[in-house]
Amino acid sequence: SLQTLTLRMGQHGASALRIAERLEAHPGVSWVRYPHLPSHPHHALALRQMQNGGGVISFGVSSGFEGARRAMERLGLIARAVSLGDTHTLMTHPASLSRGDSRPRNHQVGVMDNMLRLSVGLEETGDLLADLEQALRSD
Repeated sequence: SLQTLTLRMGQHGASALRIAERLEAHPGVSWVRYPHLPSHPHHALALRQMQNGGGVISFGVSSGFEGARRAMERLGLIARAVSLGDTHTLMTHPASLSRGDSRPRNHQVGVMDNMLRLSVGLEETGDLLADLEQALRSD
């Protein structure tokens, strides 16, 4: 509903920034892309153009393709999905959705084997962080 859009987008952005910061510090995560993180290559531009960084975070799992698949399998609260953007938090592993012969093209456009995309919903941020922490635990 348009009546609550501003409130919802504010919550998506605030939660996503907090989660992105935690992911960036996580030993099992090799990289994080979120426009309102200082490490983002277009951070200054994002600050000028966006009130918040939005609800979508991309990040790479240090343990590669299989580590990303294991993290997806371990999710409890966060739903596994093939699409993003909802009031519920969703995560997808794009490399698992591609055929093997599309890997070179995926890499050309930035879809790496270890990449997970997280679309942050409106759940309690602490609960989402706890779910991500247990999903990313090292074996």
